[in-house]
Amino acid sequence: MKIKNLLSKSVIAWGVTSTLLVVLLSVGNILARGTYSSLLDQVFGKKEAIVSEEDTGIVFEQDFFTKEEALENGNKVTEEICEEGMILLKNEKGIDGKAALPLKAGARVSIFGKNSVNLVYGGSGSAAPGDGARKTIYESLEDAGFTCNPALKSFYENNGASGDGRSANPAMENSGVPTLKTGETPQSSYPGTVTSTYGEYDDAAIVVFSRIAGENWDLPRKADDNENRHYLELDNNERDLLTSVCNGPFKHVIVLMNSSNYIDLGFLEMTNDPAYNAKIDAAINIGSPGANGIMALGRILAGDVNPSGRTVDTVYTHYENDPTWQNFGGNFTQNGDNYLLPSGNPSKYYLVEYEENIYLGYRYYETRGQIDGEEWYNENVVYPFGFGLSYTTFTQEITNVAALNAAALKGDETFDVSIKVKNTGDVAGKQVVQLYAEAPYTPGGIEKAYKVLVGFDKTKTLAPNEEETLTITVNPYDFASYDSQDKNGNGFKGYELDAGTYTFHAGTDAHTDFGTFTKTLAEGYKFENDPTTGTKVENLFDDCTSYMKESLSRDDFEATFPHTVTDEERTITTEFRKKLDSYETTNDEVYTEVPTMGKNADNADAIIRLKELAGKSYDDPLWDDFLDQLTFDEMLKLFNEGCYSTTDVSRLGIPATNSADGPTGLVSFLGNVLPGSKPAVYGCTYYQSQCLLAQTFNLELATLQANAIGNEALVGNERGDGLPYSGWYAPGVNLHRSPFSGRNTEYYSEDPFISGKMAATVIKGVQEKGVYANVKHFAVNDQETHRSAYGIATWLDEQALRELYLKPFEMAVKEGKSRGLMTSFNRIGTEWAGGSYRLMTKILREEWGFRGSIICDFHTSNYMDSKQMLYAGGDLNLVSVSDQKLQSSGRYETPYVTATNPKDVSLLRKAAHNNLYAIANSNIMRAEILGYKPAKWEVALTGATIGISVALVAWGGLVIFFALRKKDPIT
Repeated sequence: MKIKNLLSKSVIAWGVTSTLLVVLLSVGNILARGTYSSLLDQVFGKKEAIVSEEDTGIVFEQDFFTKEEALENGNKVTEEICEEGMILLKNEKGIDGKAALPLKAGARVSIFGKNSVNLVYGGSGSAAPGDGARKTIYESLEDAGFTCNPALKSFYENNGASGDGRSANPAMENSGVPTLKTGETPQSSYPGTVTSTYGEYDDAAIVVFSRIAGENWDLPRKADDNENRHYLELDNNERDLLTSVCNGPFKHVIVLMNSSNYIDLGFLEMTNDPAYNAKIDAAINIGSPGANGIMALGRILAGDVNPSGRTVDTVYTHYENDPTWQNFGGNFTQNGDNYLLPSGNPSKYYLVEYEENIYLGYRYYETRGQIDGEEWYNENVVYPFGFGLSYTTFTQEITNVAALNAAALKGDETFDVSIKVKNTGDVAGKQVVQLYAEAPYTPGGIEKAYKVLVGFDKTKTLAPNEEETLTITVNPYDFASYDSQDKNGNGFKGYELDAGTYTFHAGTDAHTDFGTFTKTLAEGYKFENDPTTGTKVENLFDDCTSYMKESLSRDDFEATFPHTVTDEERTITTEFRKKLDSYETTNDEVYTEVPTMGKNADNADAIIRLKELAGKSYDDPLWDDFLDQLTFDEMLKLFNEGCYSTTDVSRLGIPATNSADGPTGLVSFLGNVLPGSKPAVYGCTYYQSQCLLAQTFNLELATLQANAIGNEALVGNERGDGLPYSGWYAPGVNLHRSPFSGRNTEYYSEDPFISGKMAATVIKGVQEKGVYANVKHFAVNDQETHRSAYGIATWLDEQALRELYLKPFEMAVKEGKSRGLMTSFNRIGTEWAGGSYRLMTKILREEWGFRGSIICDFHTSNYMDSKQMLYAGGDLNLVSVSDQKLQSSGRYETPYVTATNPKDVSLLRKAAHNNLYAIANSNIMRAEILGYKPAKWEVALTGATIGISVALVAWGGLVIFFALRKKDPIT
């Protein structure tokens, strides 16, 4: 009878529930504390350090000491950058006979455009907004003393009256975006109560056009309302808006371009459309200004600030005529960029061909314009690279031109160019000067652009009649050609200068010269060894060069113009597919002995702690003694735990660190996923786009921004353990290969030289505050579509690879002394960039002399093979789930890496050295960390586990107690 009583319904319910909950708790704990621990750390906050109050003696100068102070400073810096980065593109006389800008004091204006109340402040993904409110265009103009039409503002804010607005940023879907809506309000929706107010606010009509962009998707090349147009053209509602405004009562019509991707601006200069073209008398590119940068606009419109920004991309008239148009994104059709199987079916792999070769942006337009003439140039270019207007006028002259002409060019010697700038106008302002090199070209020889940027500078604010002399130092290495195929027939492949006359163009933009000089190189000069490290330079990507049988050549632009890859060209063989599937490495290093591990494990008094390595060189002998102490498991842990952080090894004084995205400031990409989450990275400035910084052409402002970011990093996790942010996944130095690239907002320019200069300056600045910058994405990650869909295979000639796409990284390493770098999702040829030994070791470490930590982009797919990455020279795995970490057992039939394999251990040790060198020289070393408290999510999980377990035991006890007390048998 007692047994039957125990089988009561209560006992069964308790047993089933207990079993289920025990299983769920067990699985949940295993997954949370293992597979998904890194992800939970980022979303809910990681373990907090227990920090000693003792002074470590390691100092990084800090200027601000609270989040509030650092944020206020960051917002101020953003406004300063926007004051100099916004570009005055057009400024002509209106119907009142006066220049449109600056506007008169107290002007009454009407602001048009649905997006005027919903500006694009930045991108999505790693350039996603930080915390805090955004300033509006109305706040900016009203702060500058203007009166804005309130009826228009209310109308646009009312979605029921003016429409729902633009498309939201697409999800991180890694595929082509078919269309996006601009959200512009049709003219038929404007009620008379709004249009009747125009006459009261008629000093100027300010029309806002906005375009979004972001990570993991590229801009559509078909418009939402017209498949014969693209997203960067004005749509029908925008055209109708301009027509209406230009036919209105306004004294001036001013157009604002609110986008990091340059909008097609042919309508500004093509006066053959009387509906509006000739009536637009001013235009400003305001870019993506971050949270506060828009406040600069009002001051520019009022004339309190004289604009001095310059274009960092060429603005051309017909985007579909650009050489990159034919090979970008999904190539317009479904499966248009897939490799095809012999059956004709699409494979899982994708490709893109850089058939334009070195002729990207102004390198194409200036070169072809020089060949085909000014008429062709004017038909194809609206605004050249480096273009921008001012409210004042300047004269410029090269003051040492005679000496420059007289001195021969020497390949191994720099030279200085002195340029005097004088303000000849009536108001104060700044002027940008640019210097371009023209190398001698031989038909059939090395491909060379007509002009390449080799220097730039910007004056201080010059009062009327004030002058300043600027000095630009030119390094011949910056205009050397990389001859990957020995096209000049001298038996050499590498960087070189052909003999002949070199012309240098000093200009206000890439097309407008104010002075030239020439220098002669008597004999060709070969850079057989890298000029910085002395390492021999050799071709490393012959497979890519031989693949690119067809590419653009100035010998015949028309005949060699790029075409979209054909089905025949993208059909792959079984052998080729094996290359795409391969995880093989070209690392031929030989190791015969397993390095020492675990030294001093039983002798705590002999332990060397990481702080003893702070400030020491990478090659200091003490590093070997320190690394001997690491165990195999500790080295594996240091390699694997790289999800916006690095891990601790407390017994050796190795602290855990925090890292942050992204190019627009310190943000937590994963941290704001759920309500109530409290990541370590929060409360920092949302800066303007990187291209807006580049548009300033002012390296002092790059230093200023770096200083501001560095200070925010030093304040760090104020609400948590107070530790700083030591790593920063930025800056981005991929190029604006296409105006449709989704992440142009995160990159500086179409030009590698200004990209490299800006990046090197920013990196030096943040590293002075103890932040190691992971300059990204190494390399040729210039489109988002299918970037991580098994790693899009990117094909380009080694000349283009080195002269354009690697150049800004090279400058970041050599000039910026970067101690961090992030690789890319894509492949170069068939090989994943993050698993490329020739890229990461042969070029980056050996040729350029990089010393520091290499982290992969977010590890999301198995083609990003961890062992291939380790063997290539990668150091840190940005991974949030454990099944994609480097394994020592369990993942394959044989262990992935073992403690008995000399090469495995040696490369893990080298990775640890690289990571720890960056950490030892970072701001985390200011703190003496005694230990760590468990993360709040771990405490909550432990509490829930214990609580549920206790409840189950108590429930079980009660069930058994009452079952035993029950007198009547179960029937």
